[in-house]
Amino acid sequence: MRYVRLCSNSMFDQGAGKRALLMCLGDASWSPRTIRFSQHLREQGYHITIASKPLTRDMACDAHIPLGPEPKPKGLLTRRLPGYAYFAAFLPTHFLKDIANTHRHGLHGLGNALKAHTFDVIMVQDLALLPIALRQKKSARIIFDAREYYPAQNEEDRRFRIFEQPERIRLCARDLPRCDGVITVSQGLADAYTRNFGVSPTVIHSAAAYHDIAPTPVDPSPIRLVYHGVANRNRGLQNYFALMDQLGQNFTLDLYIVTNDEKRLAEMKRKAEADGRISLHPPVPYDRIVKEMNQYDIGLIYYEPTSFNLKHCMPNKIFEYIQARLAVAIGPSPDMAAFLSEHECGVISEEFTVESLAEALNELSVEHVTELKSRSERAALAASMERELERFGEIL
Repeated sequence: MRYVRLCSNSMFDQGAGKRALLMCLGDASWSPRTIRFSQHLREQGYHITIASKPLTRDMACDAHIPLGPEPKPKGLLTRRLPGYAYFAAFLPTHFLKDIANTHRHGLHGLGNALKAHTFDVIMVQDLALLPIALRQKKSARIIFDAREYYPAQNEEDRRFRIFEQPERIRLCARDLPRCDGVITVSQGLADAYTRNFGVSPTVIHSAAAYHDIAPTPVDPSPIRLVYHGVANRNRGLQNYFALMDQLGQNFTLDLYIVTNDEKRLAEMKRKAEADGRISLHPPVPYDRIVKEMNQYDIGLIYYEPTSFNLKHCMPNKIFEYIQARLAVAIGPSPDMAAFLSEHECGVISEEFTVESLAEALNELSVEHVTELKSRSERAALAASMERELERFGEIL
Protein backbone atom coordinates (compact mmCIF):
# COMPACT_ATOMS: atom_id res chain seq x y z
CA MET A 1 0.00 0.00 0.00
CA ARG A 2 1.23 3.47 -0.87
CA TYR A 3 0.93 5.88 2.03
CA VAL A 4 2.39 9.08 0.52
CA ARG A 5 1.32 11.20 -2.40
CA LEU A 6 2.38 14.64 -3.62
CA CYS A 7 -0.17 17.41 -4.07
CA SER A 8 -0.69 18.70 -7.59
CA ASN A 9 0.66 22.21 -6.93
CA SER A 10 4.00 20.85 -5.74
CA MET A 11 6.89 23.25 -5.40
CA PHE A 12 9.03 20.58 -7.03
CA ASP A 13 7.88 21.92 -10.40
CA GLN A 14 8.95 25.47 -9.56
CA GLY A 15 12.14 27.23 -10.51
CA ALA A 16 15.22 28.05 -8.48
CA GLY A 17 15.03 29.28 -4.93
CA LYS A 18 15.79 28.24 -1.39
CA ARG A 19 13.75 25.25 -0.31
CA ALA A 20 12.75 24.08 3.14
CA LEU A 21 11.04 20.89 4.23
CA LEU A 22 9.17 20.77 7.56
CA MET A 23 8.30 17.29 8.83
CA CYS A 24 5.91 16.35 11.65
CA LEU A 25 3.76 13.31 12.43
CA GLY A 26 0.63 15.27 13.37
CA ASP A 27 -1.55 17.71 11.45
CA ALA A 28 0.81 20.64 10.92
CA SER A 29 -2.05 23.10 10.52
CA TRP A 30 -2.86 22.64 14.23
CA SER A 31 0.74 22.99 15.45
CA PRO A 32 1.52 26.60 16.48
CA ARG A 33 5.25 25.89 16.55
CA THR A 34 5.26 24.40 13.04
CA ILE A 35 3.19 27.33 11.76
CA ARG A 36 5.60 29.86 13.30
CA PHE A 37 8.69 28.26 11.77
CA SER A 38 6.97 27.86 8.39
CA GLN A 39 5.95 31.53 8.33
CA HIS A 40 9.43 32.62 9.34
CA LEU A 41 11.10 30.56 6.62
CA ARG A 42 8.69 31.93 4.02
CA GLU A 43 9.60 35.45 5.11
CA GLN A 44 13.25 34.50 4.59
CA GLY A 45 12.52 33.57 0.97
CA TYR A 46 12.17 29.78 1.25
CA HIS A 47 9.73 27.69 -0.73
CA ILE A 48 7.98 25.56 1.89
CA THR A 49 7.07 21.89 1.71
CA ILE A 50 5.20 20.35 4.63
CA ALA A 51 5.26 16.60 5.28
CA SER A 52 2.56 15.80 7.85
CA LYS A 53 -0.78 14.14 8.38
CA PRO A 54 -3.49 15.62 6.09
CA LEU A 55 -4.05 19.32 6.76
CA THR A 56 -7.51 20.10 8.12
CA ARG A 57 -7.05 23.90 8.13
CA ASP A 58 -5.56 26.35 5.69
CA MET A 59 -1.79 26.62 6.00
CA ALA A 60 0.54 28.62 3.80
CA CYS A 61 2.93 26.26 2.00
CA ASP A 62 4.04 25.58 -1.54
CA ALA A 63 3.54 21.83 -1.32
CA HIS A 64 2.18 19.28 1.10
CA ILE A 65 3.12 15.62 1.39
CA PRO A 66 0.33 13.91 3.34
CA LEU A 67 1.47 11.05 5.54
CA GLY A 68 -0.83 8.07 5.71
CA PRO A 69 -2.55 6.66 8.79
CA GLU A 70 -0.62 4.52 11.20
CA PRO A 71 -1.47 0.83 10.59
CA LYS A 72 -3.52 -0.77 13.34
CA PRO A 73 -1.81 -3.65 15.15
CA LYS A 74 -3.51 -7.01 14.76
CA GLY A 75 -3.91 -9.68 17.38
CA LEU A 76 -4.48 -9.59 21.12
CA LEU A 77 -0.82 -9.12 22.07
CA THR A 78 -0.10 -6.19 19.75
CA ARG A 79 -3.34 -4.38 20.62
CA ARG A 80 -2.14 -4.20 24.19
CA LEU A 81 1.26 -2.80 23.31
CA PRO A 82 2.15 0.69 22.02
CA GLY A 83 1.78 0.12 18.30
CA TYR A 84 4.61 -1.83 16.70
CA ALA A 85 7.18 -0.64 19.22
CA TYR A 86 7.68 -4.15 20.56
CA PHE A 87 9.03 -5.26 17.16
CA ALA A 88 11.80 -2.67 17.16
CA ALA A 89 12.61 -3.33 20.81
CA PHE A 90 13.64 -6.91 20.06
CA LEU A 91 15.10 -6.66 16.56
CA PRO A 92 18.90 -7.11 16.38
CA THR A 93 20.07 -4.38 13.96
CA HIS A 94 19.55 -0.67 13.29
CA PHE A 95 18.38 -1.51 9.78
CA LEU A 96 15.59 -3.82 10.94
CA LYS A 97 14.57 -1.52 13.77
CA ASP A 98 14.25 1.40 11.32
CA ILE A 99 12.06 -0.69 9.00
CA ALA A 100 9.80 -1.62 11.92
CA ASN A 101 9.46 2.03 12.96
CA THR A 102 8.72 3.13 9.40
CA HIS A 103 5.91 0.58 9.22
CA ARG A 104 4.63 1.52 12.64
CA HIS A 105 4.20 5.19 11.78
CA GLY A 106 2.78 4.67 8.27
CA LEU A 107 5.76 6.27 6.54
CA HIS A 108 5.94 3.97 3.53
CA GLY A 109 6.79 5.94 0.44
CA LEU A 110 7.99 9.10 2.19
CA GLY A 111 11.62 8.37 1.42
CA ASN A 112 10.80 7.62 -2.23
CA ALA A 113 8.74 10.81 -2.51
CA LEU A 114 11.71 12.87 -1.32
CA LYS A 115 14.53 10.95 -2.97
CA ALA A 116 14.67 12.90 -6.23
CA HIS A 117 14.52 16.32 -4.59
CA THR A 118 16.95 18.60 -2.81
CA PHE A 119 16.32 20.96 0.09
CA ASP A 120 18.43 23.62 1.71
CA VAL A 121 16.88 23.08 5.15
CA ILE A 122 15.04 20.08 6.58
CA MET A 123 13.34 20.75 9.91
CA VAL A 124 12.20 17.65 11.77
CA GLN A 125 9.66 17.91 14.58
CA ASP A 126 9.23 14.27 15.59
CA LEU A 127 11.95 11.78 16.49
CA ALA A 128 10.47 8.98 14.37
CA LEU A 129 10.99 11.10 11.23
CA LEU A 130 14.64 11.90 11.88
CA PRO A 131 16.12 8.72 10.29
CA ILE A 132 14.23 9.42 7.04
CA ALA A 133 15.37 13.05 7.03
CA LEU A 134 18.99 12.05 7.53
CA ARG A 135 18.81 9.57 4.66
CA GLN A 136 17.54 12.40 2.41
CA LYS A 137 20.03 14.97 3.71
CA LYS A 138 22.22 15.52 0.64
CA SER A 139 23.36 19.14 1.01
CA ALA A 140 20.57 20.18 3.41
CA ARG A 141 21.03 21.41 6.95
CA ILE A 142 19.08 19.14 9.27
CA ILE A 143 17.48 20.94 12.23
CA PHE A 144 15.83 18.72 14.82
CA ASP A 145 13.16 20.37 16.95
CA ALA A 146 13.19 18.45 20.23
CA ARG A 147 9.90 19.76 21.57
CA GLU A 148 10.00 17.11 24.30
CA TYR A 149 12.68 15.09 26.00
CA TYR A 150 11.69 12.11 23.88
CA PRO A 151 13.19 9.29 26.00
CA ALA A 152 10.87 10.34 28.85
CA GLN A 153 7.80 11.48 26.90
CA ASN A 154 5.43 8.89 28.44
CA GLU A 155 7.62 7.65 31.26
CA GLU A 156 4.69 7.18 33.63
CA ASP A 157 3.54 4.24 31.44
CA ARG A 158 5.34 0.98 32.28
CA ARG A 159 4.85 -0.35 28.74
CA PHE A 160 6.52 2.77 27.37
CA ARG A 161 9.52 2.24 29.64
CA ILE A 162 9.88 -1.40 28.54
CA PHE A 163 9.18 -1.22 24.82
CA GLU A 164 9.39 2.38 23.62
CA GLN A 165 12.02 4.06 25.76
CA PRO A 166 14.92 1.88 24.51
CA GLU A 167 14.02 2.85 20.93
CA ARG A 168 13.91 6.56 21.80
CA ILE A 169 17.32 6.30 23.45
CA ARG A 170 18.75 4.39 20.45
CA LEU A 171 17.52 6.99 17.96
CA CYS A 172 18.70 9.94 20.06
CA ALA A 173 22.17 8.42 20.60
CA ARG A 174 22.64 7.57 16.93
CA ASP A 175 20.93 10.44 15.14
CA LEU A 176 21.11 13.61 17.24
CA PRO A 177 24.90 14.03 16.79
CA ARG A 178 24.37 13.79 13.00
CA CYS A 179 22.09 16.86 12.94
CA ASP A 180 23.41 20.28 11.97
CA GLY A 181 21.39 21.84 14.76
CA VAL A 182 19.14 20.78 17.62
CA ILE A 183 16.64 23.12 19.24
CA THR A 184 14.35 22.64 22.22
CA VAL A 185 11.89 24.61 24.32
CA SER A 186 13.53 24.90 27.75
CA GLN A 187 16.93 24.89 29.39
CA GLY A 188 16.03 21.85 31.50
CA LEU A 189 15.36 19.78 28.37
CA ALA A 190 18.50 21.13 26.70
CA ASP A 191 20.62 20.12 29.70
CA ALA A 192 19.18 16.58 29.59
CA TYR A 193 20.06 16.18 25.91
CA THR A 194 23.58 17.48 26.57
CA ARG A 195 24.07 15.24 29.60
CA ASN A 196 22.81 12.05 27.95
CA PHE A 197 23.61 12.45 24.23
CA GLY A 198 26.43 14.99 23.98
CA VAL A 199 24.57 17.56 21.89
CA SER A 200 24.07 21.21 22.81
CA PRO A 201 20.56 22.32 21.81
CA THR A 202 19.68 25.95 21.28
CA VAL A 203 16.69 26.96 23.40
CA ILE A 204 13.96 28.54 21.28
CA HIS A 205 10.80 29.08 23.27
CA SER A 206 7.37 28.55 21.73
CA ALA A 207 6.62 32.24 22.02
CA ALA A 208 3.63 34.08 20.60
CA ALA A 209 3.99 36.95 18.15
CA TYR A 210 4.34 40.42 19.62
CA HIS A 211 1.01 42.17 20.22
CA ASP A 212 0.86 45.93 20.66
CA ILE A 213 -1.91 46.05 23.26
CA ALA A 214 -2.28 47.55 26.74
CA PRO A 215 -3.13 45.75 29.97
CA THR A 216 -6.73 46.14 31.10
CA PRO A 217 -7.54 47.76 34.45
CA VAL A 218 -7.85 45.45 37.46
CA ASP A 219 -11.22 45.40 39.19
CA PRO A 220 -10.91 44.45 42.87
CA SER A 221 -14.13 42.46 42.74
CA PRO A 222 -13.51 40.26 40.95
CA ILE A 223 -9.86 39.61 40.14
CA ARG A 224 -10.20 37.50 37.00
CA LEU A 225 -8.17 34.32 36.62
CA VAL A 226 -7.97 32.40 33.33
CA TYR A 227 -6.61 29.12 31.99
CA HIS A 228 -6.67 27.86 28.42
CA GLY A 229 -5.39 24.55 27.13
CA VAL A 230 -5.95 20.90 26.31
CA ALA A 231 -7.74 18.77 28.90
CA ASN A 232 -5.09 16.06 29.11
CA ARG A 233 -5.33 13.98 32.28
CA ASN A 234 -1.68 14.65 33.14
CA ARG A 235 -2.28 18.42 33.16
CA GLY A 236 -4.24 18.19 36.42
CA LEU A 237 -7.21 20.39 35.50
CA GLN A 238 -8.95 19.25 38.68
CA ASN A 239 -6.42 21.36 40.58
CA TYR A 240 -7.95 24.57 39.21
CA PHE A 241 -11.33 23.64 40.65
CA ALA A 242 -9.66 22.78 43.97
CA LEU A 243 -7.80 26.10 43.84
CA MET A 244 -11.04 28.06 43.72
CA ASP A 245 -12.14 26.37 46.96
CA GLN A 246 -9.07 27.91 48.60
CA LEU A 247 -9.38 31.42 47.14
CA GLY A 248 -11.33 34.40 48.42
CA GLN A 249 -14.71 35.32 46.98
CA ASN A 250 -13.08 38.20 45.07
CA PHE A 251 -11.62 35.75 42.49
CA THR A 252 -13.30 34.28 39.41
CA LEU A 253 -11.94 31.65 37.02
CA ASP A 254 -12.60 31.26 33.28
CA LEU A 255 -11.53 28.02 31.58
CA TYR A 256 -11.07 27.66 27.81
CA ILE A 257 -10.77 23.91 27.37
CA VAL A 258 -9.85 21.89 24.28
CA THR A 259 -11.22 18.34 24.50
CA ASN A 260 -13.12 15.74 22.52
CA ASP A 261 -14.02 13.87 25.71
CA GLU A 262 -17.69 14.71 26.21
CA LYS A 263 -17.84 12.84 29.51
CA ARG A 264 -14.90 14.83 30.88
CA LEU A 265 -16.40 18.09 29.64
CA ALA A 266 -19.75 17.30 31.28
CA GLU A 267 -17.93 16.57 34.53
CA MET A 268 -16.17 19.95 34.41
CA LYS A 269 -19.45 21.73 33.63
CA ARG A 270 -21.04 20.18 36.72
CA LYS A 271 -18.15 21.36 38.87
CA ALA A 272 -18.33 24.85 37.38
CA GLU A 273 -22.07 25.10 37.99
CA ALA A 274 -21.50 24.16 41.63
CA ASP A 275 -19.30 27.24 42.03
CA GLY A 276 -20.82 30.32 40.44
CA ARG A 277 -17.38 31.93 40.14
CA ILE A 278 -16.16 29.40 37.51
CA SER A 279 -17.10 29.65 33.82
CA LEU A 280 -16.31 27.25 30.96
CA HIS A 281 -15.82 28.48 27.40
CA PRO A 282 -15.19 26.76 24.06
CA PRO A 283 -11.62 27.09 22.77
CA VAL A 284 -10.75 30.08 20.59
CA PRO A 285 -8.68 29.93 17.39
CA TYR A 286 -4.95 30.26 17.86
CA ASP A 287 -4.75 33.68 16.24
CA ARG A 288 -7.39 35.06 18.66
CA ILE A 289 -6.02 33.68 21.93
CA VAL A 290 -4.02 36.75 22.97
CA LYS A 291 -6.83 39.22 22.31
CA GLU A 292 -9.31 36.99 24.14
CA MET A 293 -7.01 36.63 27.15
CA ASN A 294 -6.42 40.40 27.39
CA GLN A 295 -9.66 40.94 29.34
CA TYR A 296 -8.34 38.92 32.31
CA ASP A 297 -5.89 39.69 35.12
CA ILE A 298 -3.90 36.52 35.93
CA GLY A 299 -3.11 33.54 33.70
CA LEU A 300 -2.76 30.20 35.51
CA ILE A 301 -0.26 27.43 34.71
CA TYR A 302 -0.05 24.85 37.48
CA TYR A 303 1.51 21.53 36.44
CA GLU A 304 2.72 19.22 39.16
CA PRO A 305 6.06 17.58 38.18
CA THR A 306 4.64 14.12 37.56
CA SER A 307 7.07 13.58 34.67
CA PHE A 308 10.40 14.96 33.54
CA ASN A 309 8.83 16.80 30.61
CA LEU A 310 6.15 18.45 32.76
CA LYS A 311 8.76 19.48 35.30
CA HIS A 312 10.78 21.28 32.61
CA CYS A 313 7.99 22.49 30.34
CA MET A 314 7.77 25.99 28.88
CA PRO A 315 4.26 25.93 27.39
CA ASN A 316 2.95 28.27 24.71
CA LYS A 317 0.48 29.76 27.14
CA ILE A 318 3.07 31.46 29.35
CA PHE A 319 4.04 33.60 26.35
CA GLU A 320 0.43 34.11 25.27
CA TYR A 321 -0.41 35.37 28.76
CA ILE A 322 2.49 37.82 28.62
CA GLN A 323 1.45 39.06 25.18
CA ALA A 324 -2.07 39.48 26.61
CA ARG A 325 -0.47 41.63 29.36
CA LEU A 326 -1.51 39.34 32.20
CA ALA A 327 0.23 38.49 35.43
CA VAL A 328 1.17 34.79 35.45
CA ALA A 329 0.70 32.41 38.39
CA ILE A 330 2.60 29.10 38.48
CA GLY A 331 3.94 26.40 40.75
CA PRO A 332 7.71 26.21 41.31
CA SER A 333 8.42 24.58 37.91
CA PRO A 334 12.13 25.40 37.48
CA ASP A 335 12.20 26.65 33.89
CA MET A 336 9.02 28.69 34.11
CA ALA A 337 10.05 30.04 37.52
CA ALA A 338 13.43 31.19 36.20
CA PHE A 339 11.72 32.92 33.27
CA LEU A 340 9.13 34.71 35.42
CA SER A 341 11.77 35.70 37.96
CA GLU A 342 13.84 37.25 35.18
CA HIS A 343 10.92 39.36 33.97
CA GLU A 344 9.31 39.85 37.42
CA CYS A 345 5.82 39.48 36.00
CA GLY A 346 4.42 36.54 37.90
CA VAL A 347 3.57 34.77 41.14
CA ILE A 348 5.37 31.53 42.04
CA SER A 349 4.07 29.29 44.81
CA GLU A 350 6.51 28.00 47.42
CA GLU A 351 5.44 24.36 46.95
CA PHE A 352 3.69 22.12 44.45
CA THR A 353 0.39 22.22 46.31
CA VAL A 354 -2.90 23.89 45.56
CA GLU A 355 -2.81 25.36 49.06
CA SER A 356 0.56 27.02 48.43
CA LEU A 357 -0.60 28.55 45.14
CA ALA A 358 -3.82 29.75 46.77
CA GLU A 359 -1.82 31.37 49.57
CA ALA A 360 0.31 33.27 47.03
CA LEU A 361 -2.77 34.48 45.14
CA ASN A 362 -4.72 35.46 48.25
CA GLU A 363 -1.87 37.75 49.29
CA LEU A 364 -2.13 39.81 46.09
CA SER A 365 -3.55 43.31 46.21
CA VAL A 366 -5.12 45.11 43.26
CA GLU A 367 -2.04 47.34 43.13
CA HIS A 368 0.30 44.34 42.98
CA VAL A 369 -1.69 42.68 40.18
CA THR A 370 -1.68 45.96 38.28
CA GLU A 371 2.09 46.22 38.65
CA LEU A 372 2.61 42.62 37.49
CA LYS A 373 0.49 43.28 34.40
CA SER A 374 2.60 46.38 33.68
CA ARG A 375 5.75 44.27 33.93
CA SER A 376 4.30 41.82 31.41
CA GLU A 377 3.83 44.77 29.08
CA ARG A 378 7.50 45.69 29.50
CA ALA A 379 8.56 42.06 28.92
CA ALA A 380 6.35 41.49 25.87
CA LEU A 381 8.86 42.39 23.17
CA ALA A 382 11.73 40.43 24.74
CA ALA A 383 9.41 37.42 25.21
CA SER A 384 8.02 37.51 21.66
CA MET A 385 8.26 35.10 18.76
CA GLU A 386 10.19 37.70 16.80
CA ARG A 387 13.02 37.71 19.36
CA GLU A 388 13.06 33.91 19.65
CA LEU A 389 13.32 33.52 15.87
CA GLU A 390 16.45 35.67 15.83
CA ARG A 391 18.23 32.74 17.52
CA PHE A 392 16.71 30.33 15.01
CA GLY A 393 18.20 32.38 12.16
CA GLU A 394 21.65 31.95 13.67
CA ILE A 395 21.59 28.15 13.20
CA LEU A 396 20.07 28.02 9.70
